[in-house]
Amino acid sequence: MRLIIIGFIVCALFAAGYYYTSKDTHSIVSASDIVSDEKLILDPDIFIEESNITTFTETGEAELVYLIFGRSICKSCNLLLEAIQNSSSIRNILKDSYKVYFIELDDNKDIVFNNKKYTHSMFVDKFGLSMLPVSLFIYGDKELIRYDGLINRERFKETLLFLKENNNYLLSKDEINKKLLQIYKEKGI
Repeated sequence: MRLIIIGFIVCALFAAGYYYTSKDTHSIVSASDIVSDEKLILDPDIFIEESNITTFTETGEAELVYLIFGRSICKSCNLLLEAIQNSSSIRNILKDSYKVYFIELDDNKDIVFNNKKYTHSMFVDKFGLSMLPVSLFIYGDKELIRYDGLINRERFKETLLFLKENNNYLLSKDEINKKLLQIYKEKGI
């Protein structure tokens, strides 16, 4: 009897979560975003194609970096990438203020991050990746904010604007979260 009740609760929570996410009309991904079965070509004006992912300048100064962890066979990952590339305002903010990397986790190849080589599993463990896509904003070695899964379009844009303004990336992770939640609440997003 206990198992039946637990099973019912799990199913109800899953259904509620699906209903809620399917009704999010401000998602960064809309119904008009179409993903083909072909591998997505990343725009070199936004995404950096380097074998060494760096969050510092050559002189050792921290930089504002946006990392997207995903897989080419992940439909949600491709939807996120296409939505970013198809939004001129988001593209411009990223291009002007961030170093952007898409970290493809399709195979078990080693990944070089800030000149340190990681095996695939070590890298996944380092960032605690349990689902994809994951969007991570970093300033140097400091994790600023993280979104697991798809992102609400307006919140995403406000996050991009907030982090780059007034050195907000220097705030603590808790301060960033509090201020962003306040902005989301004030804007009704």
